[in-house]
Amino acid sequence: MIRKTNHIMLITLSLVLLLLLTVAFVQAAEKGKVTAREVMYATNYQSIPVGDVEGHIVFLYEAKGIGFWEPWGAALAKESGIGDRTKGLGSNEAYTIITYPDGSTITIKGKGETKSAGPGKTGAGGGEGTWSFVSGTGKFQGIQGEGTSKWWHLGPGQYYVDFEGEYTLP
Repeated sequence: MIRKTNHIMLITLSLVLLLLLTVAFVQAAEKGKVTAREVMYATNYQSIPVGDVEGHIVFLYEAKGIGFWEPWGAALAKESGIGDRTKGLGSNEAYTIITYPDGSTITIKGKGETKSAGPGKTGAGGGEGTWSFVSGTGKFQGIQGEGTSKWWHLGPGQYYVDFEGEYTLP
């Protein structure tokens, strides 16, 4: 009888251990690197001259476009931002909502500095900055991470942004 009880206890203990290991494996966070390119076009732009020096403005804008975020694929992007520029150079901050075909979204916040207003890599200047994930819905619920970005202005209201960084999903 003792031998049978020991076997039952050993089997029970093994099953509990297997269950704990399975739960720990299922709950392990997904981590990885992320790269992206978004191509954007300003759909609403309002600027106000500051008046202190020539060419100093503050502005508010909305832009829409499409992006490809590796490892997740193509998505629509909508950016809302503000900026402060003198003769094309200066700072900006923006929120971007990335929407995937299944309805899942990612919201990122970025800030940076336009460093070149003249002829450059693509002809109209660009800049660089940092970004972080603010929130996510659907398959991106709980997303965290951050990275760097570089952008290039292609013409009035037209630009593209390259992102790279790291992410964690619960």
